[in-house]
Amino acid sequence: MSVIHSTRLFKWVPKEIKWMSLNQDATKLAVSRSDNSIEIWNMINASYIEGVIPASLSLEDSVEAVVWGSSVLKINQRLFSAGLQGTVTEYCSVNLVPKKNYPVTAGSIWCLETSKQGNQIAAGTEHGIVNIFSVTEDGLEMRSTLDRQESKVLSVAWKSDGNFIVTGSIDTIRLFSVSNGKCLVRMATGRSERKQETYVWTLAITDDFSIVTGDSRGKTCFWDGRSGTLETAVDSHKADVLSVALSEDQTTVYSSGVDPVVQQFVRIPARKGSRRSTWVRSVERKTLHTHDVRAMVVAGTHLFSGGTDANLTRSYYPPKVVLKYPSLPSPDSVKVAKEPRLILLRGDVHIDIWLLAKPEPVDAIVPGRPIPFMREPIKLAQIDSKHQDTIVTADISEDGKFIAYSTCRELRILYCRFNPKDLRITRIKDTSTELVASHQLHLRKNKLISIGYNNTIQIASCSENRVTLRDTIECDNSISWSGGVILSTVSEDGKYLAICDSCGNIIVADVEKMALLCKVPRYKALPVAMNINSRAKTFLIVYSDHRIVEFSLEELRYTRFSRELSTRHPVEWLNRHTAARSIFYDPNNDDIVIVHDQSTICTINKQKDLQEPEAKVQRVESSNAIMLPNGDLDSSESSRSSFCPMSPTGQTEHPFVFIRKYEHLVYFGPISSSNLSEFVAVEITPESLELQLPPMLYKKKYGV
Repeated sequence: MSVIHSTRLFKWVPKEIKWMSLNQDATKLAVSRSDNSIEIWNMINASYIEGVIPASLSLEDSVEAVVWGSSVLKINQRLFSAGLQGTVTEYCSVNLVPKKNYPVTAGSIWCLETSKQGNQIAAGTEHGIVNIFSVTEDGLEMRSTLDRQESKVLSVAWKSDGNFIVTGSIDTIRLFSVSNGKCLVRMATGRSERKQETYVWTLAITDDFSIVTGDSRGKTCFWDGRSGTLETAVDSHKADVLSVALSEDQTTVYSSGVDPVVQQFVRIPARKGSRRSTWVRSVERKTLHTHDVRAMVVAGTHLFSGGTDANLTRSYYPPKVVLKYPSLPSPDSVKVAKEPRLILLRGDVHIDIWLLAKPEPVDAIVPGRPIPFMREPIKLAQIDSKHQDTIVTADISEDGKFIAYSTCRELRILYCRFNPKDLRITRIKDTSTELVASHQLHLRKNKLISIGYNNTIQIASCSENRVTLRDTIECDNSISWSGGVILSTVSEDGKYLAICDSCGNIIVADVEKMALLCKVPRYKALPVAMNINSRAKTFLIVYSDHRIVEFSLEELRYTRFSRELSTRHPVEWLNRHTAARSIFYDPNNDDIVIVHDQSTICTINKQKDLQEPEAKVQRVESSNAIMLPNGDLDSSESSRSSFCPMSPTGQTEHPFVFIRKYEHLVYFGPISSSNLSEFVAVEITPESLELQLPPMLYKKKYGV
């Protein structure tokens, strides 16, 4: 018998997308959010967030644009951002922290763009000057500036050969030569009203000097860049056009903005007797977004778009496919202390501690009837970060006595005194000064394992009054390490530590002996979730292409189940578009593996014979589960519990079972290891996200 506590206690605020940039091989997508954080999405298989650059510690810093650049040698691709503080910032490719700032002339930066080769960057500024940087192995070098314009530069785009730049400002579009910085052609947009300026928010340029612009009049315009004449002006939207995207073959253009309809234009080849091709309006995509679309990029036939509704949307045709990735907390934003039944919810600048509801003894639970509870969920405490810094990582020990969290500035450890009525939290001031800020934390009873930004693993012992550093492990080339730590997990007893770098190298270390235990064979895809079973001494890994492997820490090889599964993964599982968020064993049965993504829980019974990949997987929909309310904390249902077996009650031969009962599942994991298997599911409903969005563009509808 299993009880699932489905909670909606996480009060998450969605963050709108401001800018997006694909790297040259279209494997990584940088997404800038409204809180000035930058997400690095891995796009090779199922899309997922590989790393996050937290919001700047300075309130004056902003991120208005992000681009990928590389030197002539193209050793690696590097990430740059710019904002209203007037500097271009380069980030370290290993640990994703700011590496160096490069100031520009003429004030704040409104736009940033890199050439197709990636070795040149153009920054448009507040006072009308475009700064040209060259990307070198050592950083950025200021190369030149273009002639000053009368107003601020709102948008900029490179011609593919890197010799010409087109800029958009107020009422004007200009074509520049990069070699001498002179304006070659000036184009006036015109105005809808005499005293209302036209803002050219976005633009693109093709190899034959066709210029595509989107402006504040809601028009998508096509210009002849050689002569400076307007070829076509389309009233494509009912409000500002904020983004246009040009396909790689330069035959398709997408435009969108405050009016969230994505309008597609296609190029018609020139007819006989005509020198130029024409652009015509094609299909409309009306269901991609509900609010302003602020950024779009194209990779092959795939269109990536995002904006005020905070959804990263991936769409392509044919076939018609729309994939939406909502703005959700990271999988490690939720931590559970099993013994006192506490749950930690990590927000941006604060941490909430909740006491979960407790059911009556097993004998009182009857399937099909409401589950009796001894108490309802209680919010015990809220921990605010110092100086309102962004909290990067946090954890709570199994017994609930210690809480640790880290910002980019510092690491803090707290001691908790818990009783049934309240929770008293005090900071442990006697903390080793050698402990540095980290981006991944693990608390196991009285042991703290911290992974710093410099790839240093620190192990400390915790007591009520003191935190003492015990050991330090350096991740370097001696263990075939070649990147920053992107994923880590620790066994429940704190004995084993597994870490993975950005290149997919996975190592397992014995923390007690301070020795390297093994290195897992490298796979072509990166792992998205890992788990160590200290009882069976096995190691579970699920990759971004949904492959699941089980590694024996005693035999130092893949288990028999893993070897058989390698060729028999269900097609239905491999074809899923969302990456897994966590994987673990049933605490009462090591033969049951549970893995989940943002909408589906998958259980795998290792004792059952594996079926052919094409065999149909049994699904348990929400209507098959008994949803039993546990009382409301506010107007919405904040917490409920249900009797739900982790395997279907009917007979099934397939070891895989899909349980679909959530839309945005942030976390799913065990809360108890007693005979009654209890699990907690932290869910964020789409309605709760929509309620926090600003009003959408009003459109008059017939009959309304």
